Parts: sequence; structure tokens; C-alpha cells
Amino acid sequence: DTLEWRIRRREILATRECAACAQNPRSHDARIFGVDGDGHVVIMNCFALSQEYTSQGVTDHLACLFERAIEDYEKPSRAVDDGSSSVPGSPDDRLRWTWVIDVRGFGLRHTNPRVAIELITLLECAYPERLKKLLVVDPPSIFFPLWRAVRLFISERTKAKIEFVTWDAAASRYETLFGSNVASKLLAEGRENRGKASVVREKRWKTFYCT
Repeated sequence: DTLEWRIRRREILATRECAACAQNPRSHDARIFGVDGDGHVVIMNCFALSQEYTSQGVTDHLACLFERAIEDYEKPSRAVDDGSSSVPGSPDDRLRWTWVIDVRGFGLRHTNPRVAIELITLLECAYPERLKKLLVVDPPSIFFPLWRAVRLFISERTKAKIEFVTWDAAASRYETLFGSNVASKLLAEGRENRGKASVVREKRWKTFYCT
């Protein structure tokens, strides 16, 4: 359950620092890009950027990111302190996030189902009801065998929050969901990540945050 999960990872949750990114800032790229009209966080990552793909590394990074989102954006009226984390008074009040997964750059090295299954556990067990929506953007055909395998482990409640979006439709969908400010940041990031491969390979970013 949630408490057991937090106890096992209490050290990394206390520091909110990704060990892999501390050694190599290009290990993971999941970052906060702002908030939507309801004040909920918008997160995006792109497969073209990350260099570390282990299940523990990826889930540790996202746990740190989620904890930072709660620390930075959860309003006092939404939460009460239980001594270990900010726990919302009711599911409707808690800070939530939309996670945009840009599948640009997805390849065979990303097809380990264990990583995806660990992420499902993270969303459904460690941070239940925090996921507002999950956008899967521009998935190539190689992505769908993995999707068909891992969807068996996803609850119906979570499945209902998942939406597949083509790159051509991304601009209008971002605008509708997040407003012009966040949409422009997401589009700029997506376009940059679809540029020359040599430029993408040398790209640098701030861990956890889009600045």
C-alpha cells in the first residue's frame, strides 16, 4: 500500500534528489512545465532525451518529481500534514498532475515492460488519484506491442485517463487542456526534440524543471 511504499523509499523521498541525475543530468528528463487552469501540475518527458532506462532509476526520478510537485504546488487548503507527506483532505481537493509522454525517440531499448509496470504501480499505489490525465503523444508503431502488454496491468480507472494524441493534433489539445502559456512551452520543447539528432543528443536541461 501507499504507506509501505513510502517507508521503503523514505530516504529518496526525504531528499527528493535523483541519484542518477546527480551523476549525469541527462539521465532522465521528466520535468514540470507549469500548471493548468485548475492549478494542477503539467509534467512532460520525451524518450528522445533520457539516457537511463532502468525501472528503479526511472521510478526514483518520477517519485522525486512528484514529491517536488506536491511541495511546490499543493495549496495549504488542499492538504494536511500527517508527518510524512502532504495528504489531501479529500480526493477532489488534492493536487493532481497531467503527464505528457512524448514518445518521440522510442526504440527497442525502451521496450522492457518491467519499467512500465513499475510506473503503473507508482501511479496507482504510491500516488493514488493524483493522476489527472495522461497524454501519449506521437506513438510510433513499435510502441503498441508494449502498450498491449502493459495495459493488462492498468486499472480501468487509470485507463480512462489515458489519451493518445498525434503530433499534428498536439498543439490544439495542449491549448485546450493547459492554456496558451503551458501549451507554448510544450510545443517548443516538442519541436526542439524533433530537430537534428546531433542537436538533440547534446541537449541540456534543468533536472525536474522547465525554465
